[in-house]
Amino acid sequence: MQRLDPEKREAILNAAKQRLRKYGIQKTKMQEIAEDVGIAVGTLYLYFKNKNDILIASIEAYGQQHIVYAEEILNSEKSPQEKLKYYIINCFRVTEDINNSGSHAAELVRAVMKLKPDFADEQSSWTRIIVAIILREGVEMVY
Repeated sequence: MQRLDPEKREAILNAAKQRLRKYGIQKTKMQEIAEDVGIAVGTLYLYFKNKNDILIASIEAYGQQHIVYAEEILNSEKSPQEKLKYYIINCFRVTEDINNSGSHAAELVRAVMKLKPDFADEQSSWTRIIVAIILREGVEMVY
């Protein structure tokens, strides 16, 4: 079995995200994504079987980044109040970035919700858990 390069996978995802935001799902072709990365389209298909697969991978990468950022905040030396502030501000920033990411942002969000309908619930669950941890830490400091 061939071993796939994680850096190449990341480059594909980044190129796909840019193209999808600019042109939308229908006008984005797998061949164009491959050209943007400088690989053959056959190589692209080793990593992703279709655009839906790319969309799912993109949203899963977003979810992982959310967790990494939250862990950085939770493990920081900041006070619980600062942690909560930084976490909430980051959540709003990410939402704002998505909203400003191009004219096809709403189309992409709808497509992702169809492909991975549980994603919003997963993110909400993570947010509740992270906020609860921070609040619990604040309460423990009081007592």
